[in-house]
Amino acid sequence: IFAFGGDGQLLEVVRNLGGRSVPIVGWHAGHMGFLMNEVPEDDEALRADLASIASGAVEVMDCSPLCVSIDGGDGAAEVRFAFNEVAAFIRAIGSQAARLAIEIDGEPMGTFTGDGILLSSSQGTTGYAVHAGGPAVDPSVPSISLVPVNANRSSAFPSLRLPVVHPPTSTVVLRVLEQEKRPVQLSMDGAVVEQDLHEIHVSTGLTITPPMIVRLLYPYNRDGERRRRFVRQLRRKFVDQDGGGGVGGRS
Repeated sequence: IFAFGGDGQLLEVVRNLGGRSVPIVGWHAGHMGFLMNEVPEDDEALRADLASIASGAVEVMDCSPLCVSIDGGDGAAEVRFAFNEVAAFIRAIGSQAARLAIEIDGEPMGTFTGDGILLSSSQGTTGYAVHAGGPAVDPSVPSISLVPVNANRSSAFPSLRLPVVHPPTSTVVLRVLEQEKRPVQLSMDGAVVEQDLHEIHVSTGLTITPPMIVRLLYPYNRDGERRRRFVRQLRRKFVDQDGGGGVGGRS
């Protein structure tokens, strides 16, 4: 599949695939485009890219979406997938702080009190998560990043404040405490899940059978070399003054 646009367009393509493993070549024609190829500069460059794709001269990046089991409190769990991130946040500005119990692979990790928690796939860390203080993880390293957002710093509410990166085989459980007093809203890749939230279990697509993988293709450059996309994109989007956005760049 060839996708033209930004990362939002890529999300839409992945969503429409519905879990089918079809290789995707994305060309950046949007705003951010962190996971996309640069659009070929001329017809010759386009033909070179297409020839690379046809011959298999491509860098393959296998991305693992997040697998989310949602419990609304009635005992019936609904399973959904998110390519980039899952967010469990207070329902509205001015609402009481969310309180969430955190469990990793059956081991309690304490509680969180604050605006909410982001759970991000590796490919999603350079979105909302990195701007909330989370790490930028190379998409070729499968993981789940847990990023607390605006944690309460009062001694009356001990709270997890540090971002934590977990292996792709882990399962992260968030359980809503004081649900009626402090309701929490769930969103997945920016889309709000319209149901009450009691508990969510989040793992990666690598933990299910068969594994759920989204395969992105990046043609080699004209010299047959890999383009070292992750480092280059980090520099362009988050470091260079002329990088076009992100930390240290123009918005």
